[in-house]
Amino acid sequence: MIDFLATGKLGPLSVVQNRAEVESLLGTPDDTDLCPFYRRYGNLEILFAEAEPHSIRWFQIEGFAYMRRATTALCSRLRLQLDGVRRSTTVSKLIRLSLRQPAETELHFYADGDEFVLHLFLGDAVEVVGTCQADSGSEWQPGRSPSPFPEDRFDIDSIYGHSTPSGREQRKALSRIVTHRVSGTDYLQQAAATK
Repeated sequence: MIDFLATGKLGPLSVVQNRAEVESLLGTPDDTDLCPFYRRYGNLEILFAEAEPHSIRWFQIEGFAYMRRATTALCSRLRLQLDGVRRSTTVSKLIRLSLRQPAETELHFYADGDEFVLHLFLGDAVEVVGTCQADSGSEWQPGRSPSPFPEDRFDIDSIYGHSTPSGREQRKALSRIVTHRVSGTDYLQQAAATK
């Protein structure tokens, strides 16, 4: 997991590969029903570009919250060493584990009903998506500018590996709906100041 957070590579799987290379590596997918460019291999979902050679746009580790073993099978041919990363791993720890400079990381978050949704970008290649329950007695309410994100209530839902264009497109799309955005540097400074 630490290698993935740092590089965006998931063992032998990398976003620079195309559909034929992935199918050679992982075999027959479990599911292709959503669209002709989508493949699911156990807890690993992959979306390919429509144009030849069908390069990976993104892959997603789905169901991360339910992974409990130190090493877990994403699919029959790919295992993931969690390296201590769990559903409740804090945002600060994820930034540090990525081995990136905090300035290369960015948090986007917004209210969605009674919770906040967080997209943590570790460079252009990795995106961690999670939620945090809103607390009616705190500054973490829709319309307010919460700072810092309450780490003790953050839960990871899924983790993405993006091709560079896909990661930039995701950030651009989020900028239309996100009500709060903070750099990793600012986040770590705010988190340290509240301890």
